[in-house]
Amino acid sequence: MFDIAWSELLLIGAVALIFIGPKELPGLLVNIGRWVRRARSLASEFQSSLDQAVREAEVDALKQKMNAAVMEAEKQMPTIDLPSFSMQLEAPPSAEQPVPDLPAVAAAPSPEPATAPAAEAEPLPSPEIPPRP
Repeated sequence: MFDIAWSELLLIGAVALIFIGPKELPGLLVNIGRWVRRARSLASEFQSSLDQAVREAEVDALKQKMNAAVMEAEKQMPTIDLPSFSMQLEAPPSAEQPVPDLPAVAAAPSPEPATAPAAEAEPLPSPEIPPRP
């Protein structure tokens, strides 16, 4: 990033040691570290706020496109007149009205049992189990 070689870094450290002194050098390095940390946190906060603004702008643009598409679709749709419906229900049929008779269904003939020739059944051989030792 800064393209500083080790020899240049060593020279900067020696000069800082001479001019600042060995007692104040650690405190100075701690302060420099704090300032670098603050600068990085401010930069990341700024970056995140910019990203949030970009996302909001994209959402707003998308919302405007969707609203325009809906308005265009509403303009192109024909108007539909729906008839009004009454909420009155028909009365249930009264008990005085006869129920029509159902036609009678003939019973199906029962199938006769199939008779197969009786074959002599041989018993199955039992498996031989060897005795336990």
